[in-house]
Amino acid sequence: MVPAAGCGHRALLQQHIAESVPVPEVVSACWAIPEAVRRAYDPRQWSVGCGGMPDDAWQKVWAEAERQGLIRHGRIGRAACHLFKPLSVVGLYRRWRQADPYGYMVSRSRADKPDVPLK
Repeated sequence: MVPAAGCGHRALLQQHIAESVPVPEVVSACWAIPEAVRRAYDPRQWSVGCGGMPDDAWQKVWAEAERQGLIRHGRIGRAACHLFKPLSVVGLYRRWRQADPYGYMVSRSRADKPDVPLK
């Protein structure tokens, strides 16, 4: 188990492990770096991020991990602490990106393509 104390789950670097799973171009276009930014910042010298998903994918994964009981909560002093096995939680994200890359991108209300479970 890894403790995440006081930083909040969005600050965890483990989530980026799952981002090695390729997604369709329409999904990756959400964070594409505009050409003007690329010209202004040499990628050999700068790491630039742009855009984002319409919904918070990591928040959806974290909520599913909570639902499945993969996260234990406590306190270290006054800081909130979350204990979890990173590979279990990141595994949810990887499987979701593989099985349904559009599902983590936006909330669905269409009945013709129901959400794929994260399990």
